Amino acid sequence: MQKINRRKILSAAAGACAGYSLIGSRPAFASPFPNRPINLIIPEAPGGTFDAYGREFSRLLQDRLKVNVEPINMPGAGGAEAIFSLFSDAADGYTISLIGIPGGLMHNPRPDFNFNKLTWLANLSREPYGLAVGTNSLIKNFSDLLQLASTRPVAFSIDGPGSTGSFLTKIFIAETNLRSKIVAGYQGSSAAVLAVARGEADATVQSLTTIKKMQSASLAHLIFQFENVPAPPGIESAKSIGKPELGEIFQWRSIVAPPGLPQNIAAGLSAALLDCANSSEAQQWAQKIHAELFPLGQAETLKMVATQEAIVKKWRPLM
Repeated sequence: MQKINRRKILSAAAGACAGYSLIGSRPAFASPFPNRPINLIIPEAPGGTFDAYGREFSRLLQDRLKVNVEPINMPGAGGAEAIFSLFSDAADGYTISLIGIPGGLMHNPRPDFNFNKLTWLANLSREPYGLAVGTNSLIKNFSDLLQLASTRPVAFSIDGPGSTGSFLTKIFIAETNLRSKIVAGYQGSSAAVLAVARGEADATVQSLTTIKKMQSASLAHLIFQFENVPAPPGIESAKSIGKPELGEIFQWRSIVAPPGLPQNIAAGLSAALLDCANSSEAQQWAQKIHAELFPLGQAETLKMVATQEAIVKKWRPLM
């Protein structure tokens, strides 16, 4: 039933754009591609950071390819549902998807769910992570968190088993020996942060982009950052608590296509995506939302994925 509903959504999106006028120039492909709308799947509910990336890069890619690029939200299983659906899509370049690494590498619902079979097109960003609590929480710093854990389990909200936030939450809990529990089921990173703002959970691990956005809205407060760089006053870091290895983990946002996409189409899409990510428009947009663009081509993205697979293998026993 879920797949049927998705097909209806994609069909409706394509139908709505059937009359889109192809004007101006576009990147050269060795085939007639593209000559109809492209769907860019967003593996998160509207409102989160993935959603922001999906909508911005749909717009930028549309300008370059001169066909409509339709952002389609498909939350579920922390992003795994959207990626798994690619295995049943045609390898023609008209359906591509954002994917989160390394979190997605941890969640493998079926033996044939093999990330290496996907066609990796490009990487868009690399973002550090942080741990946040609600603005009105009695937890004001890392010491308060440890103190709470000594009296009862600390509740962490997550947005799905396949998310990087979920992956890093479990590693953080294991490495700090925190007494804790997981509160799951939130559709997207913003929803997981809202859970701590409402008091449904004590803390959440999310990208700094998401946390800063929610902090600016007076909904959350950063108390810990994972990246091994000097932290703001009052903020602990992976290095300051003696766990610098936690600073190895970032949220990578890449674009993938179904397995078997012809290389000429893959190369053209990769070049267009890199042009988008390196544009002044994208740089200004990223600065506005406190994001960190980190464009990589096909070969470099595959190397990044291999490195992240090694990180996942290293931490998997703690899961």
